Amino acid sequence: MSILRLQNVSLRYESTQVLRDVYLRLDPGERVGLIGKNGSGKTTLLRLLTGQIEPTNHLDMPSIQVMEQALIYFPGAVIVVSHDRFFIDKLATRLLVFDGAGSVYNNVALYNDRQNN
Repeated sequence: MSILRLQNVSLRYESTQVLRDVYLRLDPGERVGLIGKNGSGKTTLLRLLTGQIEPTNHLDMPSIQVMEQALIYFPGAVIVVSHDRFFIDKLATRLLVFDGAGSVYNNVALYNDRQNN
């Protein structure tokens, strides 16, 4: 049973297509990492889902490690955005890759694997 399901979600700001026909299914226990360049729609999608985003770029390394462990052992589903590839690789069970032109691709490869190919 899915916790969340989006189908054909599109969003445009003036002439810029931010999201185009996005499909997302989030199942219990999944940890989904959102990756893509700045401005590709990651935060926009999170705002559509939650309406409140808690940035963590102000955390020191011990705090990041505590949060990382808590999220790994959290029994529910998690969606995270980070440019920290090590954090994403350690945490995510799959990735949503934002291409910057509105399309979002499901990918089970880890962030480091994508960078190396």
